[in-house]
Amino acid sequence: MPDHIHIFFELGETHDLGNVVASFGKHTTRQINLLNGWTGPFWQRHYYDRRIRSEGEFRNQVEYVRQNPVKRGLVRKAERWPYLWVSEGWGPS
Repeated sequence: MPDHIHIFFELGETHDLGNVVASFGKHTTRQINLLNGWTGPFWQRHYYDRRIRSEGEFRNQVEYVRQNPVKRGLVRKAERWPYLWVSEGWGPS
C-alpha cells in the first residue's frame, strides 16, 4: 500500500510487541533514509495490532491484506499487486 504496510509475525516467548515494532521502525527508517538521502522520522508514531487466535481468523486476515489494494482501486485483481511478499512456510503453526 502506498501509505501503510501489513506484517504478520509470531512473537517469541520473550519478545514484547512494542519492542519488536520499535526495532523494526528504527532499522527500516535508517535504511529508507540512507537509500533516499533523507533524515528524520519515517513511520507514524502509532500502529494498530491484531492478535490472531485461530487458523480461520489468520486466513481471513491474509485475505483482507490481499484484497486491500483492490478495495483501494490500485489493481483490479489481488494477484496483480506487485508488493505482496510471503515467506516460505508461512501460516499458522
